[in-house]
Amino acid sequence: MIRLKSIIYTTLPFLVTSQNDQLPDWSILEQLLSDEASLHAISNSEYSTCLSLGTDAYQISAAANGICMHAPDCSHEFCHPDEFDYDLPSYTVDVRTEDDIARSLSFAIDNDIPVSVKTTGHSYTGSSTQRDSLMIWMHNYPKDGHITTDFEGEYTSEKRTIRIPVLQYSELCVPTQV
Repeated sequence: MIRLKSIIYTTLPFLVTSQNDQLPDWSILEQLLSDEASLHAISNSEYSTCLSLGTDAYQISAAANGICMHAPDCSHEFCHPDEFDYDLPSYTVDVRTEDDIARSLSFAIDNDIPVSVKTTGHSYTGSSTQRDSLMIWMHNYPKDGHITTDFEGEYTSEKRTIRIPVLQYSELCVPTQV
């Protein structure tokens, strides 16, 4: 069993290393994944789908096997589209179970493949879609909880009681003036 908390909150790519100099056989990873998971080869031409999505964050996060960025320029190295080539993973794996994550990481280690992890896609530096990596895409992974927009409750410990007032989501997102 792996601790997902340490994986879910990181979007920084990390390099895994091994002594293997052979090209990876991606069909092996595909066979190791659960029936719900999927492995996708990525090409630069797929990014054109992302450019038509506008500013809808959910659509951007859910499209094109996870390669879309909220800041489209960051699909290029150093976020400079005029100066650098695309900075996209070679493959994405749409994980659905802890075993999918563990097997993807093991495959990457065995084949000396860099790994990037994409949760929401808010890595404006593009680190969640690192070039030539295996991107572990968490978009469809079962979430640990749910968002409650009108929670009201009370927490009591030995020393104090904390009362939580009803807050509407819009109250949490009030823009401020600079």
